[in-house]
Amino acid sequence: MLIAGKWKAPSLQTLQTDLKTFNEDQISIMRRALVSSIDTGIHDFLFKLQQQDEEGITIVVNGKNLAEISDGLHGELFTEDGWYQRFSEYGENQE
Repeated sequence: MLIAGKWKAPSLQTLQTDLKTFNEDQISIMRRALVSSIDTGIHDFLFKLQQQDEEGITIVVNGKNLAEISDGLHGELFTEDGWYQRFSEYGENQE
């Protein structure tokens, strides 16, 4: 929606206008960079959550310790029933 210029937020208007100057190749590169950045951020965040449990900081959701119910939170992104399979419209980043 951002590339299509559909957002109404005043803070996004300049960005949307600037994005309209991009050609398809530039949009593709920007999209890949953004997806890669988000994927890396999610992976690293989940990895750090797993480490923090080992250091005495526990994340509990609905009464369950996230690190204890997983053998590696960061790896669960990639499993058959992981985030990419269940929620991603685009699937796992192949790069």
